[in-house]
Amino acid sequence: MTREKAQTARAVFTGAMFVAGILVIGLVAYGAAREAYRNRKIEREVEALQIEAERVRSHSAQLEQRIKYFESPQFQEMVGKEKLNMRKEGEEVVALRLREQPAAAGQEKGSEEQGVQLEKKSNWQKWRERFFAY
Repeated sequence: MTREKAQTARAVFTGAMFVAGILVIGLVAYGAAREAYRNRKIEREVEALQIEAERVRSHSAQLEQRIKYFESPQFQEMVGKEKLNMRKEGEEVVALRLREQPAAAGQEKGSEEQGVQLEKKSNWQKWRERFFAY
């Protein structure tokens, strides 16, 4: 009987150890799979951030090129001439007015009178018309 009890105890112990071993292997496999998933997720995030960093570098390079252009003497000269009505020493500025071709002599007089009439308005009347004409 003791021998049977010993064999039974050994069989129970062996079965328990087998189940415990399977549980340990399962837990290790679960941990490894979870860690692999986490690593893959981090790799994807790193790739996305690298792409974003490259996009930001490209945008920064474009902005640096614009800054260099805006600081260039050619750009400053162009802006000075076009927007500030400046000129270089020795340059002459010529202003051209476009003339409309009148269809009849009567229309020409009417347009001249209209031009004079517009110039006779006071400044506040011009502003009022500008903002409240609608």
